[in-house]
Amino acid sequence: MALRISQLKIAVIGRGRVGLSLYRALKEHRFGRVVSLSHKAPGDNFGSCNVLILAVPDSTIGTMAKKIAYITFEDPSIVLAHTSGLLLADELAPVKLNHSARIQIASMHPLQTFSDRKQTELRSIFFAIEGDRNAILCVRRIIELLGARHFLIRKEQKAIYHAGAVVASNFSVALMQMAVRLLSHLGKKENEALTLLRPIVLNTLHNIFSDGISKSLTGPAARRDFKTLRIHKKMLRQVEPLYISAYNELTKICLSIPLNASKKGRS
Repeated sequence: MALRISQLKIAVIGRGRVGLSLYRALKEHRFGRVVSLSHKAPGDNFGSCNVLILAVPDSTIGTMAKKIAYITFEDPSIVLAHTSGLLLADELAPVKLNHSARIQIASMHPLQTFSDRKQTELRSIFFAIEGDRNAILCVRRIIELLGARHFLIRKEQKAIYHAGAVVASNFSVALMQMAVRLLSHLGKKENEALTLLRPIVLNTLHNIFSDGISKSLTGPAARRDFKTLRIHKKMLRQVEPLYISAYNELTKICLSIPLNASKKGRS
């Protein structure tokens, strides 16, 4: 039986960036009971809770789950979820086999980057969710009440989903590091280089989300200007040889993007 939102007693386990952002958002929305804990293993002090969300490193999820198996819960129906972007809800499956309570499991990964500097806003972001039916119904309702959105993925899609998220977030940082490093050869410090790059980066992102990917590609790859590409690679061999491989592979991806006739030739 699915838990009603008014019945929820939620424990967010983990004081990392994701855990704290989730915990604070839940407190702001005045859920019935929300508690928080460090990475220490949960014990019977969580027995009155019926929803446990593990926002802990992937390497500790299995260990946490084993500890949860020994908790005596007051409620016969429990939802147990984790926030890993890579691991499946099945990581929590041993708890179901070793507990008298009816435990439903899910994974609920926030598709967002979390900074050390401040609480990350969860409203309007997406959560990727998968797991048992009743657990999905429960976490989906929690996500909706936080003002966020969700989408379902299948087990076999989890790794490719996470890879896509890593490319979008982490590799964007890596690309900016490459650009800043190249501008350092002009004598520009990081903050100066970022100031110079800000307009072109923001306008590129605006074009992508407004017009789509194929209409947003400009520059030598879009023009099929192979002479310029060769000059770039010659320069990189001299000043930043580490970037040659990435430049070559990214150029191949740019060349694989289908272009509209009206876009060809743009600088």
